[in-house]
Amino acid sequence: MPPVPDGGRVSVFLNLERHEVPRVTATVAAVEILEGENWVPISEPAITLDSETIGKGQVFLGSRVITASRYERMRLVISDAGKVDGEGRHGLPLDRGEIEIKLPDPLELAPHASEVILLNWDVDAAFQAESTQPLVFRAGSFLVAGVASNKVYVSCPDIDTVYVVRADKNWVQGAIAVQGRPTYVVADATNKKLFVLASAEATIKVYDLVSLELSEEIRIPMTRDPIYMIMAPDYLSSFILDGMGNLVKVDVKSGQMLARMKVGRKPVFALYLGSQERLAVSSTLDRTLYFLDPETLDVMEKIVVSGTPNSLLEWENYLYIAETETSSVSLYDLNERKMVKSFPLGYSPSRFVSSGNNIYLTDEMDMSVTVMKGGQINANKVISVSGVTGEMVVAEYQRLLYVGTGECDGSLAIVDLTSNRLIGKVEVGAKPLGVVVIQ
Repeated sequence: MPPVPDGGRVSVFLNLERHEVPRVTATVAAVEILEGENWVPISEPAITLDSETIGKGQVFLGSRVITASRYERMRLVISDAGKVDGEGRHGLPLDRGEIEIKLPDPLELAPHASEVILLNWDVDAAFQAESTQPLVFRAGSFLVAGVASNKVYVSCPDIDTVYVVRADKNWVQGAIAVQGRPTYVVADATNKKLFVLASAEATIKVYDLVSLELSEEIRIPMTRDPIYMIMAPDYLSSFILDGMGNLVKVDVKSGQMLARMKVGRKPVFALYLGSQERLAVSSTLDRTLYFLDPETLDVMEKIVVSGTPNSLLEWENYLYIAETETSSVSLYDLNERKMVKSFPLGYSPSRFVSSGNNIYLTDEMDMSVTVMKGGQINANKVISVSGVTGEMVVAEYQRLLYVGTGECDGSLAIVDLTSNRLIGKVEVGAKPLGVVVIQ
């Protein structure tokens, strides 16, 4: 299918209408939407649906940029279906392999928009004797803005989309179109704002979390190729690292640059140290950790580490440092201003988060998450996930850890924080990068 320059993106997801159902499988050869008199494909490879596997989860069916227009109908092309019981699989008669679905409300797809269609599969229809169509799918209503809590926001730069995920069900519920490769996201829960770094445009885009509408665009002054963004604790200023080795501080109300400083050689990560009122920046090529004044960006202190410092985590009076090149983690005492210890850990330690007394560390090469006790740097448990691991976020209310996994399937792996076990995933169909939760 040729590119559609001024089109909008449509992503399709499927849930079960009822979770506790007998097992039915179906092969979806195509997902299509009706544009005028033509059926336009949304998915490419065939997808096998299995009600037992789906359970309370969700299946990603496809995503594509199509012509900006009004859409009222879609269809699933089914090549095979059957009921499964103790005696085996029993084929279901398909009077027609094309199952049309009327959208409850017309989809008005605007140019450069990103919309989500949610399908519900009525599995029970396959067991109704009088049913002429054993496979029944219904389209749900589109995301209604207004509730911002218990949501996970995950950016997918390759498709200019930030997906909205329900943390209570782990379902994609909606999408925000963000032009310019949305990478890192920060949420201000109090003021219901989502800050998105659009790296290709060197812009911070601010969205209202209630309406999901774009409220502000802040062009980052004197900056090219921004690679990382954090916010000050009051959300009034932003700190951005760029590909030229600069750290830029921007007033998010006025858009003015407050300070700019070249930090080390190839800085890759920044962390605001609340207890110290300092900014910590990892610089890889000179293997140095810089501590800066967050007002002026002047260097207050610097320490050289044995490997290439990557991500950082503040835990009580300690600073955890992931050192990718030496495959190790170091522990720095912030009060005593000294390195406590360093320990080999995994193959490519990357990102930290903490929950309670536990610290979680992703390993890109090992495709895993390591669990450590706070104040320690030895592994208590290693959790394998599918795909190269990226950013993480904790949903404390649900006691869940979301881990971005890419290249293979494009999803968020879900880890139960009580048992420290992988319990599922949220499919998004593209490589995720930034992820943040509002509770």
